[in-house]
Amino acid sequence: MKRLLETIKDHLQKASNPLFFFDDDPDGACAFLLLHKFCGTGKGITTKAGPILDVDSLRKCEEYQPDLVVILDKAIVSQEFLDGVKCPKIWIDHHPLLKRDNVIYFNPKMF
Repeated sequence: MKRLLETIKDHLQKASNPLFFFDDDPDGACAFLLLHKFCGTGKGITTKAGPILDVDSLRKCEEYQPDLVVILDKAIVSQEFLDGVKCPKIWIDHHPLLKRDNVIYFNPKMF
């Protein structure tokens, strides 16, 4: 767990233009505010379409051209979305575990 957290921290510290996708509930908003303050930069996008982040959100990545995408408090992230994002991705969540490729995934239920 320590190595995974260090990897996430390193990505956040190096990012100059992160894009945050977060759920529109208190824990999603709180997670965004904490990480945005830690990074000191970036843009947040509230996702109101339910618990799923899918390819419809790729348009925001194309518009913003981030160097890091951070997904917070989303129960389901489609593999198509992850494959479509062309920069490093971090997904931090607390919902039931999901297996996805092409993302740095942190969920306390893993431990």
